[in-house]
Amino acid sequence: MKTNKLYGFLSFIMIAFTITSCVEDGDFTLPNINTVEPNITANTTISAVKSALQQEFTSNDNLIYTFREGNNLYLEAYVVSSDATGNFYKKLMIQDSPENPTAGIEIILNQTSLSETFDVGRKVYILLDGLSVSYDDGAFNIDPTNNVPGKYVLGTLAGDRVDDIPSTSVAKHIFRTGTVETIVPTSVAIADITGAHISTMIQLPSAQFLKTDLGKTFAGEANDEFDGFRTIFECETEATLPLQTSTFASYKSNVLPEGRGTASFVLSKD
Repeated sequence: MKTNKLYGFLSFIMIAFTITSCVEDGDFTLPNINTVEPNITANTTISAVKSALQQEFTSNDNLIYTFREGNNLYLEAYVVSSDATGNFYKKLMIQDSPENPTAGIEIILNQTSLSETFDVGRKVYILLDGLSVSYDDGAFNIDPTNNVPGKYVLGTLAGDRVDDIPSTSVAKHIFRTGTVETIVPTSVAIADITGAHISTMIQLPSAQFLKTDLGKTFAGEANDEFDGFRTIFECETEATLPLQTSTFASYKSNVLPEGRGTASFVLSKD
C-alpha cells in the first residue's frame, strides 16, 4: 500500500541513471571550445522564474508566463543533464547551485549534441527576455501554488503552449561560461522528495531494482517501444520510483545491476 500510494502521488520519472558500472560508454571528451567569458551579472533566479508563473496563475489563472523583452533578466545556473548517451533529447536540465540546489528547471530547445558545449557542471547564464515558462503537475486541476510537485519548463511561446527555443535563438538566450563545477547530487529518500528536487540531480542512498526487473536491460526489451520503464525500490520503506530510459540511449541494452547501493539521477516528472 505504501509503495502504490507513493508512486501514485508523485508520478515521478527518473532520468539519466548514472551508475558508472552500468554505462560502459559514459566517458566523453569535449572538443576544444574557446570560451569568451560573458560580461553578465545574474539579476534573477530559477526560484524567481517559478514565482513569476505562480503570481500569473494567482492573478489571471494562466499556466504560462512570458518574460517581456528589454528587461535584461539573466539567471545563473549549472547544467546537470547530458545528451551524450542519447537519453536526453533537445533539452537541458539546470539547477541553481552545483551543491544543495534549491530549484531546477527544464529548458527545451531545437538543438542536439548539447553536451559538446553544455557539459554537466557547466555554469551558464540564461537571458529570460522573450522566453516563456509553463507548469504541469499531472493533476486534473493543475495548480502551481499547491503542494503537488510539478515540472517547470522554459522555452518559447507557440500559440497556447511553450515550445522549443529555435536553434537560431539559442545563442541569444543561453551563454556558456568557462566555469565547470562538480555537481554533488542531493541525497534524499524517496518519501522526502519534493517539488524543489525536480530538474535537479539527486542521489538515492539505498537503491535497488525490483527482483522482477532483474535480468532485463535498461530499455532493450521487445516491449520497450519508445522508453524502457524499470522500478527503483527502496527496501527500508518499500517506496518505489520508475526509472525511464530512452530506447535511443547507447546503453539501452546493458543489463540492470543487481544488489543495493547509491545511485544518482536527474529527476523529472511526466
